[in-house]
Amino acid sequence: FNAGDDSAAVMLLDSCSRMMPDRSEAYFYLSKHYDRQGNDSLKTEMMRKAAQLDPDNITYKEAMLPEYINANDMDKAIGVMEDILDTDPERTELLLFMLQIYEYQKDYGKCIETIQRIETKDGESEDLTLMKIQAYTAMGDDKKVMKEFQSLIKSHPLDSEYKTMLGNYL
Repeated sequence: FNAGDDSAAVMLLDSCSRMMPDRSEAYFYLSKHYDRQGNDSLKTEMMRKAAQLDPDNITYKEAMLPEYINANDMDKAIGVMEDILDTDPERTELLLFMLQIYEYQKDYGKCIETIQRIETKDGESEDLTLMKIQAYTAMGDDKKVMKEFQSLIKSHPLDSEYKTMLGNYL
């Protein structure tokens, strides 16, 4: 493809996929070609085929994420992210992305679980505590909101911002 002769490259990749239909690589590169051509249905079909043939390939899984998100299939997107995290647990950005999806879905219980996973991996932070406060507020769990505010106030006794936020909340 880089040499500019797409038709020859596609013919070779098609030939490869027919000679070795159980190999994923040709399908993956065909999906790239169809993406450049703007043929989303064939791009998705080829990418799915590559991912099915090599389900442990993180690159293929990551390439499927936008497909699932564009199709508004968030359950599959989250499943793929969980698969990637099983292999590579250091991918905090995936947990943050999952958190955004759960917020969009208004699944605040999953938001809390995901925040706790991030805290387990990266440690607690003010931002994460504020995210938990937002989720608990949306859930209507005043006791947990108060507990999180008290935690912030205790860990930042000289910062009146959190006391003011608690006052506003009350």
